Amino acid sequence: MKIGIVGPSKEELMPLIEKLELNTKIDKAMLTFYQGKFHHIEVVAVCCGVCKANAAIASQLLIDHFDVSSIILVGVAGGMDPKLKIGDEVVSTEMGYHDVDQAILMEEHPYLK
Repeated sequence: MKIGIVGPSKEELMPLIEKLELNTKIDKAMLTFYQGKFHHIEVVAVCCGVCKANAAIASQLLIDHFDVSSIILVGVAGGMDPKLKIGDEVVSTEMGYHDVDQAILMEEHPYLK
């Protein structure tokens, strides 16, 4: 079993990456994939950048090139309950479509105007 983990930014994913017994870093399609083990489980983690298209690209690369058996998406959705604190887990029961502010795409992957 190998788990793929996708997150939008290094700030959100680096705390996990720092806990990996890191084997390799692989650059592919302007992304860096961190391959290692977490508690004896093989993991490949990648910071994909903001927006669902980037998450889809990173997920497909994990499937095509890293043979992951499952993918966990972290930090790409938010809950609106004011009682939530940083680190709380949110599991959605419904969602709404929205698009991304284009300015974000210059600050995060894919760094394009």
